[in-house]
Amino acid sequence: MRQAATVLDMVPAVYRTQLTTEVGRVLLDAVPGDQRQRAAVRDFRRVLIATAPRPVRAAGA
Repeated sequence: MRQAATVLDMVPAVYRTQLTTEVGRVLLDAVPGDQRQRAAVRDFRRVLIATAPRPVRAAGA
């Protein structure tokens, strides 16, 4: 999880896509329930949220 968080955090913003975020979610979902409160998992979750691409606003919105 630490390595995944580091790699995800290093991806330039222009290359962060919904696909990147979805793969991160799949990885997070693969963590056993009894391990989800570990510091590395919490850190990855934080990085995943922070690096998720922002929705594009429609013109006039």
